[in-house]
Amino acid sequence: MPQIVGGKNITDSAQINTGVVTADDIATDAVDTAEIKSQAVDTDEIKQGAILNEDINSAAGIVDTKLAQITTASKVHGSSLTGLASIPAGAGKIPAANLGGAINIIPATSVDNDANVTTIATIPIGAGELGTANVMYFKIPVWKVKKATSASNAYIDCFYDDDRIAYVDVTNNAATFTDYAGYIEGWLWATGATNTQRGLIRSFFSTDNTSNNTVTAFNAEGTDVGAKDSTGALNLYIKWKNGDASVNDYIYTGPGFYTLISA
Repeated sequence: MPQIVGGKNITDSAQINTGVVTADDIATDAVDTAEIKSQAVDTDEIKQGAILNEDINSAAGIVDTKLAQITTASKVHGSSLTGLASIPAGAGKIPAANLGGAINIIPATSVDNDANVTTIATIPIGAGELGTANVMYFKIPVWKVKKATSASNAYIDCFYDDDRIAYVDVTNNAATFTDYAGYIEGWLWATGATNTQRGLIRSFFSTDNTSNNTVTAFNAEGTDVGAKDSTGALNLYIKWKNGDASVNDYIYTGPGFYTLISA
C-alpha cells in the first residue's frame, strides 16, 4: 500500500481515493478561496441547502441581471413601494379594482347637427352597484353650447336605461344664447332595494359679455324618479335633446368623469 512520506505534498488527486477525506478531516478556515482553482466548483459540487443567507456577504452587491423576475404573490410587500412617482410611464396602470371610488373618464363629444336626441355620455352601472348606500356621480365640462332661437326646445336629459330620471329644460332660459361654457353634473341613487331610483341633474353655463365686461349666466336643475330594477346591470345616459330638429342647436363637451360613491 502506498505510504505518505512526511512533509511531502500530494500533487496528484488520483492518489486520494474518493471518500477518504471528508469535511470533518478539514480544519475550519484551512482552505480559502486562494486555494480553489477558478471554476473548479460548480453547482454539482454544492450540497442542496448548504449556502444560507448568513453565508452571503452583505457587500456582495448582486446585480439585477442575476435575479429572476419576482412573480410569486406576497413576495414584495406594499410597504416597500415608497417611490411610486418614479414608476416609468410604460409600466402600466394600477387596476381600477384596486382603487376605492375609482374615477372613470367620459370621452369628449360634439353634437353639431339637427338630430332630435343625441347621447353625449354613457355610464355603465354594474349589477348590484346602485343601492341605497351608493350614489353614482358624474360631471361633464361643456366648452361650447348654443340655443339657436326662441323656437328651439333644448333639453339635457338623464336616463337610467330608458327611464328619464332627471332633466334640465334649457328652453325656459333666454330666447337665444351662443357659445356659452360651463358644466353638467348629476347624481343617481336608489331609494329602495329595487325598482325605485331618484336622479338630480344640474347645469351651469355662462359667457363673457365683452361690451360691459360682465358675465351672463344661467343655471338650472331638474329631478325625477324612475322605476327600474336596480339590481341589474344598466346604463346611465346623458343626452342632448333638440326638440325642434329644424334648428341647429349644438353642444360640445370636454372629457368628464363618473364615480360610484359609497356611504
